Amino acid sequence: MGARMATFLNEASWWTLLGALAAFFVGITAFGLLVGVTLERHYQRRGLTIFAVKLKRGQPRRERIGTALFLATWIPIAALAVHFELLRFSDGLARELVTFGVSTTGSCIARCTPHRSSGSIAGTTSRSSPPRGRGSR
Repeated sequence: MGARMATFLNEASWWTLLGALAAFFVGITAFGLLVGVTLERHYQRRGLTIFAVKLKRGQPRRERIGTALFLATWIPIAALAVHFELLRFSDGLARELVTFGVSTTGSCIARCTPHRSSGSIAGTTSRSSPPRGRGSR
């Protein structure tokens, strides 16, 4: 299986890669969403919540748009990386682990950078604002 997949990825045109990666990433996103919503509703029926924070008005819509924009950005980048052999696929556990590590790191950077630049980490509105609490004015 691994050798056939490597051959396919190494020989496919950019458009074929784009389609295959779109199917893969949209598929795993849909699967993750389905599992997450199912588990969340399951626990809510039992009076348990995953996060004890109410959703802001319009938040689900913004998250759907954000996910769609991420996929629209990430899928062509991944297809280009495979097409120009920045990511290579072949037999061998070491090479596959390195490819997985590079892909995971790139994905994390692509997802985390917008959050850090907008100051939305941990619910803060600005990274330069001082912490509020006891003894602070």
